[in-house]
Amino acid sequence: TSQFGFIAPVAVFNPVILKGNSITHASLANKERFDELDLHYGDTVNISYDIIPYLTKPEQKSKGKKIEFVTHCPSCGEELELNVKQVQCKNPNCKSRILGKILNYCTNLRIQNIGYNTLSDLYTFGLLNKGILSLYKLKKKDIEMEGIDGFGRLKCKKIIAEIEAKRRLKDYEFFGALGIETLSTKTFELIFKNIRYTEFYDIINLNNIKMLHPMLIQINGIGDAKAEVLLDYFMNNENRKYILKLLKELYIEETFSSQKESKGKIVFS
Repeated sequence: TSQFGFIAPVAVFNPVILKGNSITHASLANKERFDELDLHYGDTVNISYDIIPYLTKPEQKSKGKKIEFVTHCPSCGEELELNVKQVQCKNPNCKSRILGKILNYCTNLRIQNIGYNTLSDLYTFGLLNKGILSLYKLKKKDIEMEGIDGFGRLKCKKIIAEIEAKRRLKDYEFFGALGIETLSTKTFELIFKNIRYTEFYDIINLNNIKMLHPMLIQINGIGDAKAEVLLDYFMNNENRKYILKLLKELYIEETFSSQKESKGKIVFS
């Protein structure tokens, strides 16, 4: 299960040696390709290997049982809607989705010393149950962190120091790291060159989300589709309140550009 909840099927087969590597797994990308392959237990398949292993349609079909697509999310057990090309877990509390968003946030902001395994350990011990927001609470939970197997005092200090160094962010850096589908850091950089962060914040804070639509579609490069994605995200009241809580932990630098007005720094606490 990926960061956005997409289910990527993986084929498991007897080891084959390709380019000196023992290969036992190959991603099948999505349900559409999974259905096209029509795999059965015992099928003989071809595996090519360039950058990643690639499985082609079976050359020799077996009489084994047909391999069915999973009906529930492997991570959280949520029932899946299967009548789509790309199957997605919709559970916002899915462990894989929570960890994926935190990892995406850390990667985009270049927060070091925090990989998936580290995040998974912290989550298992209940230290990341509030997602990205939990990162900024770890400073007060250093003793609990040090109690996790493999987490020494030095490692914990490095992790906390990296996170604390990212309390001051440019507006587009923060929103671009949230992992809102189809909305990249470059998209938000374009938005905040044209809309003041303070104005954007007030619209979210006062829950006047629909006011954003005409402002967004006037920006060259922000089409109606991206505008709708952003509106849908903040029209969800849980998302809106969560982002407002997260912003209280941060110092946001406004990057609005104007020939008449200079850049300013806005601090929320």
